[in-house]
Amino acid sequence: MNYGAAIIVFRELLEASLIVSIVLGVTQGIPKRVPLILMGIFLGIIGSVLVALSINSLTNLFDGIGQDLFNFCVLLMAVLMLSWHLVWMSTHGKEIANKIKDKNSQILLTSGSIYSLVFVVSLAVLREGSEIVLFLSGILASTHDVNSVILGAVFGFGAGLIISIILYFGIINIPTKYFFTSTTWLITLVTAGLASSAWGILEQIDLAPYLVSSVWNTGNILSEKSILGQILQTLIGYKASPSGSELIVYISTIAIITYVRIMLGKRFLAKK
Repeated sequence: MNYGAAIIVFRELLEASLIVSIVLGVTQGIPKRVPLILMGIFLGIIGSVLVALSINSLTNLFDGIGQDLFNFCVLLMAVLMLSWHLVWMSTHGKEIANKIKDKNSQILLTSGSIYSLVFVVSLAVLREGSEIVLFLSGILASTHDVNSVILGAVFGFGAGLIISIILYFGIINIPTKYFFTSTTWLITLVTAGLASSAWGILEQIDLAPYLVSSVWNTGNILSEKSILGQILQTLIGYKASPSGSELIVYISTIAIITYVRIMLGKRFLAKK
């Protein structure tokens, strides 16, 4: 078994499938959610293949930073879509929670909210899927043992999928009265992590300033490349050695989203 292929597929699939698991968890009870999310996954796969095929042209754009700018734009769009969903939930969350308790009631999300989540799924699959295609292509180009690479990829796929399924069942088993509060904070942390990663890309290509190159370094305690590190990186934006700017963006994203949610929630309740 090619361990390099296993690790790459595991890592990239884990990031994408954790996002899918979260979206499946927060949309439970919504009619036709599975076909919509599957559509998002399918579009993401198609997009990832197209990106991988055009990666050379993409990389050469903008003096060699085209791929980095593309990744930044993907992360930024995901941040915007998740933020939109959180803002929408601030005014409709309690209403949906009440409908979940009523087994005879169908929950109807507005097209804006459900499609924002489907779009996030597509972006997650596109970004991680294109990296899987690229990395595996590189491995296959350097070895003649194709079966070993396939076996490694299958093993990595299975391991990542198992962890994501465990997370999904953990989310859907949260008691209803805590469900929306818990998932709102979870998505907020995911969004903050994506925003911080987007800023980190700009720092790497010298389009954003470093305040402090490294605020702390916990790499010896918990590496970002470990299984737990990968899970925490996706769920809460964990970085073993964040820059000062990345930390500020992370905290600011949480603060802004929370403030907007609270203010809109109060206005919505006041109108009722």
